[in-house]
Amino acid sequence: MEMISELGESGRLHFNVILMRNILLYIFFIPVFSFCQNIGYVLHESGQVYKTTNGGINWTEVGLSGYATCTGIDFIDENIGFVLHESGQVYKTTNGGVSWTEVGLSGYATCKEIDFVNSNLGFVLHQSGQVYKTTNGGMSWTEVGLSGYSICTDIDFVNDNTGFVLHESGQVYKTTNGGMNWTEVGLSGYASCVGINFVNESAGFVLHESGQVYKTTNGGISWTEIGLSGYASCTGVDFVNGNIGFVLHESGQIYKTTNGGVTWVNIGLSAYATCSSISFFNSNVTGVDELIESDKKVIKLVDIMGRETSYKEGQILFYIYSDGTSEMVCGFE
Repeated sequence: MEMISELGESGRLHFNVILMRNILLYIFFIPVFSFCQNIGYVLHESGQVYKTTNGGINWTEVGLSGYATCTGIDFIDENIGFVLHESGQVYKTTNGGVSWTEVGLSGYATCKEIDFVNSNLGFVLHQSGQVYKTTNGGMSWTEVGLSGYSICTDIDFVNDNTGFVLHESGQVYKTTNGGMNWTEVGLSGYASCVGINFVNESAGFVLHESGQVYKTTNGGISWTEIGLSGYASCTGVDFVNGNIGFVLHESGQIYKTTNGGVTWVNIGLSAYATCSSISFFNSNVTGVDELIESDKKVIKLVDIMGRETSYKEGQILFYIYSDGTSEMVCGFE
């Protein structure tokens, strides 16, 4: 049997063959990529950063601390990340949080959140709604677009052009030109909304302070309630694909979903009062991406023996799609 494989943009191997038990003859000759890194970071208000390499089960302290009132964190890969202080001061690491340096923006009280698209392009949100943009990794910043909207709480860009800002009321503002212009979309009238995260231009999530999560699959035009609620003082949300996501409670407790927010489980870090932000970077937490832009559906999960199974972290699994293709979605750490 000939196996034809292709390494996709997400770092996954796609197989256009029919899975059989004798696939074992081939699989161990394939380079095993680190699909199951499960790397994420939590920011304490003091600036202390906690890091996990196993999807939130265990956490260790890294680097930055002793900076009161830090409000946002974002990592674009395992090494490069940014922390935002309320004053607007930005701290950057290039070694996974071991050491940090100050870059650019400062002197702007009540900055709320930070989001980077890549190592150069990033955005900082001020509580007023004013957005600051950098194209050189935080060395310099310019004001763009939205302002005059008091108590904005979070910002998220999915690419160079498309981004979203969340107002505390739940109102969502969307840009499709890199922040120059903004329009209102969808959800509003929900006081104390604290977090927003989109996994692509269509699929996104809004977090209410109570823990209630709202989901959109049409770019914010309409929203539905899902899953977690009744947990006062939640502070952050981060999804890495349409199924796997995390909600951060102020205490440091983390809730994880692997089914798009339908159900949630407690994991890892807790008893750290006033945690403010959480960041997992895309394609490092394993699972099946929600196929919003495709008609194909997952019809079966099988293991390397070809046996039908359920989702299991840390194991090689294959997803069989309705169009006859299959995908290996997990490798060994």
